[in-house]
Amino acid sequence: MLEFEDFVYLDVQKTGSTTIRRFLNRFSRTRVVQDDKHAPVERRDPDKLYIISCRDPLKQYLSLYLHGPSDKGGLRARLNKADMAHFYDGTNEGFAVKTETLTDLRNLVMGEHTALFYDPNRADRFLDKDKQANTSTNPGIDLEALSPALVARVQEREWFFFDHLGYRPYIA
Repeated sequence: MLEFEDFVYLDVQKTGSTTIRRFLNRFSRTRVVQDDKHAPVERRDPDKLYIISCRDPLKQYLSLYLHGPSDKGGLRARLNKADMAHFYDGTNEGFAVKTETLTDLRNLVMGEHTALFYDPNRADRFLDKDKQANTSTNPGIDLEALSPALVARVQEREWFFFDHLGYRPYIA
């Protein structure tokens, strides 16, 4: 969670949050009140705007999984300790994950909440220059090769993304 005087950014892992945090720290009009990366909100302030980053659920899960083969993350450490790291090798050829665009960040800066930013036009230009900064690659997980049952489970579990956030369902 990155809390400013007038809004709070809820930084969900593997959703471009590092890039978004860097952007908000650079262009926000007010100062940071609290910075606790990936922490939940303990008490909601009704006077503040709350924003959150999200990503296609299946791509987010894959990105979380692929964080481990680079020997990073808490899950990787626990698997290493349990001598189970072989379950976390990140293999399967032919797939490249790319973090979704930061279009919604641009909409935030240039839309009804533009007052949160000290120089919205400069922030907008920065987003144009920084398009590739949040691109990640995958060493080889193919979405098409995943079992339909697994894909259906992700879709069922993450229903909110499809019902309310405009993500296209994987299975009709």
